[in-house]
Amino acid sequence: MKRNVWMIMALTAVFLLVPNAAMALGPVDVEGRVMYWQGDTEIDGETADMDGYGAEFDLWFTNKLGVTAAFWPVEGKDLAAGFEKDYMSLDVKWRLFSPTEHNYLAVGVGYQDIDLTTPGESFDSSGFRVVVEGNVGLVGILQGYGTLAYMPSMDALDDVFDDGNGMEYEFGVQIKFAVMGIYAGYRSHDVEFDFSDGSGSVKLKDDGFVAGVGFEF
Repeated sequence: MKRNVWMIMALTAVFLLVPNAAMALGPVDVEGRVMYWQGDTEIDGETADMDGYGAEFDLWFTNKLGVTAAFWPVEGKDLAAGFEKDYMSLDVKWRLFSPTEHNYLAVGVGYQDIDLTTPGESFDSSGFRVVVEGNVGLVGILQGYGTLAYMPSMDALDDVFDDGNGMEYEFGVQIKFAVMGIYAGYRSHDVEFDFSDGSGSVKLKDDGFVAGVGFEF
């Protein structure tokens, strides 16, 4: 129920609230994306299928300063049925290099939250993240994009684990039309927590192919 509410809120923000906010703020660039993510989920060495839908939107106040909000819920399949993870993040970015609107390199800092639900329990972890993002024109309307985020210190899931760390990345291509883009790429989210007694660690990972559409306002 929780993940459905979050998804409805995210999609509403992208397709209804964001265009109105952009018009109120003035000359800002806004893009919303809805993506399908399918691949593998790994929990403590055990791997199974997973999938989910993600919603993101970028808002650039100037050619240099922007923010990105993202929500990626995934569900495990088969042996991982009942295991659900919600990845939520908010980043503030600054373009270091931007000769054109769709050719740039940006860096930023943000906040990451991970909700993990198992058949019997639920856990939550959060922490700050550093981000590097880039976009480059390839041939005609074909563009390449990539994002890398590092989470150096995530909160402990519970008393059994110490603080964790993680990494998220996505890269791919998009076909860019006037106000719409078609995306295809690869996405991974990997976080690891050490046991507080020093006996080892547990790794949570989701990775696989993504595809979807984006709209500019």
